[in-house]
Amino acid sequence: MKPLVALAGVLFCFPSVFSFCQHIHSVKSSYGSMVRSSSSLACLVRPIVTLKLAVDSQGAVDDLSKGDSWRFTSSSSLDLVHRLRAVSDAVAVGSGTVLRDNPSLTVRRVELPPGRSQPLRVVFDRRLRSPWGCSLLQDEYETQLFTSNEPSDALLMAMEEGKYVDAVGTGLDGLIQALSTLKKRDGIEHLMVEGGPQLAKAFLEGKLVDRAIVVRAETVTFSEPVPSGISGSDFTAAGLERVDIDTSGEDTVECWTRPDLPWPGPSWP
Repeated sequence: MKPLVALAGVLFCFPSVFSFCQHIHSVKSSYGSMVRSSSSLACLVRPIVTLKLAVDSQGAVDDLSKGDSWRFTSSSSLDLVHRLRAVSDAVAVGSGTVLRDNPSLTVRRVELPPGRSQPLRVVFDRRLRSPWGCSLLQDEYETQLFTSNEPSDALLMAMEEGKYVDAVGTGLDGLIQALSTLKKRDGIEHLMVEGGPQLAKAFLEGKLVDRAIVVRAETVTFSEPVPSGISGSDFTAAGLERVDIDTSGEDTVECWTRPDLPWPGPSWP
């Protein structure tokens, strides 16, 4: 069981007006381990962050004409994603991905390495939009929500053991506080950021990405595309350099990394 926590309110997607080293200002102690402390953690102490982005041939992340979410990359690219999850201590998405995809974010298509368990699932959900019945809040694996709002009694009552909520600081400060919390409190060394584009853009603009893997489905062109808003110049501006271009089935895979961080190996992940 993890320790009790407190809330220190914030927004993620707007300019910060508070220091991310704020102290806790309220506690929902009656819900035990579901609310945990994330106050005053050291700045700049964070996990290694690997960003994964999947786009169609024109750089879009979704097709509104499809209705429900669907997989558009190749089978081998899906295996790549699950290999990356398997070597990550935590996997992060935004609330939009939860609403659109209802993902599980578990490792399923490959075997977990010996001694490793399913990664912690992390949701950046500043408005607490994640529905209480979503997979991430109802299955048996651990999930951590970072939010700007104090969670409602209804949400907390729906959450069970292994589901946690913290409020952190606004904008970039909030992201840094969340990462510091994951590193210092939860021991997360490697975080995979899996979606969506708004969260990916925030990490890139904050220069919080250490490696990036971009999967482009060259044979897929969406009819009602949702642009990612991310191009090669965004990776360069984030301090990354492209170190490889490869293929995965019918897809193209670009690998980016910080100049001072060698790629783990030719077959990684």
